[in-house]
Amino acid sequence: MPKGKQLFYPAKYDEYVSCQFFQVYLSYGSGYYVICKVGQPFLGKYHPFYYVNYFASLQLAVDLLNEKTYSCSTIIPNRKGWPAECRATATKRMQKGSVMYRQQGNIVATVWRDKRFVNLLSTNTMPEETTVSCRAPGGRWELQVPSTMASYNKSMGGVDKFDRLGSCYTVGRKSIKWWRYLFNFLLQTSIINSWIIYSNSDRSHPKAKDIDHIDFRLALCTSLMKSNIVMRRANILIPTTVAVTGNQTAYHMIRIPGKCKTCFWCHSKKAPDGSRKCRRESVYGCNVCQMHLCKGECYSKYHSSLET
Repeated sequence: MPKGKQLFYPAKYDEYVSCQFFQVYLSYGSGYYVICKVGQPFLGKYHPFYYVNYFASLQLAVDLLNEKTYSCSTIIPNRKGWPAECRATATKRMQKGSVMYRQQGNIVATVWRDKRFVNLLSTNTMPEETTVSCRAPGGRWELQVPSTMASYNKSMGGVDKFDRLGSCYTVGRKSIKWWRYLFNFLLQTSIINSWIIYSNSDRSHPKAKDIDHIDFRLALCTSLMKSNIVMRRANILIPTTVAVTGNQTAYHMIRIPGKCKTCFWCHSKKAPDGSRKCRRESVYGCNVCQMHLCKGECYSKYHSSLET
């Protein structure tokens, strides 16, 4: 697909795909094919089909209506056949709450501006508005919405709820590899379904409590991390003895706590041309002098210089 991946999960597999539907797929796209294939047993019974904008097209709505089947969906405004006055360039000056209708026979095109533009195509609603009750922090209040929008929300509640819950807390990152997309989708689905099942279950245990979506995800992450935590004993810092001469036996090299610092001996040396050499950093040093020194040569030369 030119714009990304689309995941379908059938409830039943068909071993044979007829030539007719294969030709439809090539002519009108995969969205048209899926709706016709899945809805074939219900055609001719005046049932309404509700689907999202990926599947929607004017040709699909017309053909379903010819098959005595109604439809209602959101639609992408650049679809072929969508009215020119309903496209994004023509509706950008619409005020919030305003509605635009265009009708041809039983087909109704609706553009409604809420927080964002919503484009709808239906064959089972009238170009009119209706009143719905909405919840708000201050209580419930009435809102005027297009009848197409009210019908769509009433029938697509489950699908839209899953998309909304998934968009709030995404899982994984976008990838062009199909198996990552599938893995992230299945993981997201399992998390959302688990939270819904937990919320609707009978929690009679004394420690059971109501939990919102974000807290459920945090608790899930915590439980998964706890099962993989490996307790290890802290490493004991053993002083490292470096070959010394003379009275250097009292000095020992240790790992000095704190940040890594520049080696004192490397920093004090100069190149033959008189310039400073490239400095080196070390976490080791002397237990008596508390100077950061490189292991080996710098440590020995520094203490040898103290005797002269």
